[in-house]
Amino acid sequence: MASSSKSPSNTDGKNELCQLLQWTADNYSKNAKLGFQAPIIQELERQTCIRISHIADDGLAILGRVLQQHACPNLKSVVIIECRLEKMGIVEFCRALAVGNLSGLEALSVQDNRMGDMELIAIAGALGSGKCFTLKRLYLGSDRDIFQTEGAQSMAEVLESGHLPLLEDLSVRGVEEEDGMLAIFRALEARKVAGLKSLDFQGCAIRLGAVSVLARALQFSPHFCGLIKLDLSGCRTMGDDEVIALSQALRSRNMVHLWCLGLANLTMGERGFLEIASLLKAGHLPGLQYLYATDCDNTETSARALIEAYCENTSLVVDMTVDWPSWTFHNDAHDLMVRNEALLEQQHTIACGKDLHRARDRDRSVDTSLVEFDEHRSRPSSSVLFLIKKFRVSRWKISQMLSSIKKCLGRKRGEMYKDLHRFGSSISTQLASTALHSTFLWPYQGSSMRSGIPYSEVPMLALAASLA
Repeated sequence: MASSSKSPSNTDGKNELCQLLQWTADNYSKNAKLGFQAPIIQELERQTCIRISHIADDGLAILGRVLQQHACPNLKSVVIIECRLEKMGIVEFCRALAVGNLSGLEALSVQDNRMGDMELIAIAGALGSGKCFTLKRLYLGSDRDIFQTEGAQSMAEVLESGHLPLLEDLSVRGVEEEDGMLAIFRALEARKVAGLKSLDFQGCAIRLGAVSVLARALQFSPHFCGLIKLDLSGCRTMGDDEVIALSQALRSRNMVHLWCLGLANLTMGERGFLEIASLLKAGHLPGLQYLYATDCDNTETSARALIEAYCENTSLVVDMTVDWPSWTFHNDAHDLMVRNEALLEQQHTIACGKDLHRARDRDRSVDTSLVEFDEHRSRPSSSVLFLIKKFRVSRWKISQMLSSIKKCLGRKRGEMYKDLHRFGSSISTQLASTALHSTFLWPYQGSSMRSGIPYSEVPMLALAASLA
């Protein structure tokens, strides 16, 4: 018999769909649950992006059963994060994927749920059904999820099957055995996914054998010529030898569009940094804007090599987030980067034959606003440069948009999150799932948000998503 509990209210501001699912799970017996689908269906039909968090396994199981019986072709993004998953919840949800009732799904994120091989195999089985061919962004695992070889191999089979032809962003984290990563990299080498733009394998077991396979795929497969992000941060099995092996791919023409490289928290030391400095000095990775290599052993010798790369390659404007041996190195690198940016701007002015003095004055006012807007970064203009180069957005438009989100500053983290979510909903339907809840743009370590986005970058990220 149904419980006499009242229907859930949303007075506390929580996710209404999550409330409905958990309330249904808590108040009705197993046989009666499917008789109370109407409010859940109504909520699903009015959304294109859903975020399921902090609910028990039976709540997710109810969502899966509802989706098995009711098609939601307008649903574009599903995020399942920090739920108390057991076997039934993820199995029921995956059955909904396999029957094709989410035929318009473009983004799927299942992270921070303490998953293991069983859950990953279930997800892989659903994706391998051929009913998720519209999927573009896939984020699986975190430092709280632990996968072994069997689970990783199941994902490799999906990548090699050709059932995800539109996949652009792939994140698989938490694979603890190298054989699993070997399987995934060999699947990528099979060239069944044609347009990958972002690869994220944070916290996985990647040794020399696996790196060699990955480097070969990146170097020789034309399917990686559009790659803009590669993140191997937290792969503690990667040292100098692995980074040197990877550098062979980083020197290839396939990597000319790479703008974000994550190598933080590796066991890399001086030899690895010297290799990176060498390829940057030689002009490889011309599109690189961000290098994250903190928590690695950057010695004075390797630091001088990085400084020399800025000196010799005046086109080098990479924002290097590394552990400099001293503030002197840090300041020298910053000054040289700013110098190179100015030189590039002068070259652009000469090439175009235009007078940009007024534009520079306008840029100064924008950068001044960003000094207080992006208070935690040593170089506030880097975010502006990113927007201009990645999205081809003019600085005057950035200046206009700044006033719309500057109100988020000075708030507590939770309040800022809500404001950005509200702001994003009014200008970009995909902001919540694609920007705030994904790891596509910022592979930063030690983030204050579960999404992997540095707290200081969230306002700029919201702006970037709105202008994309």
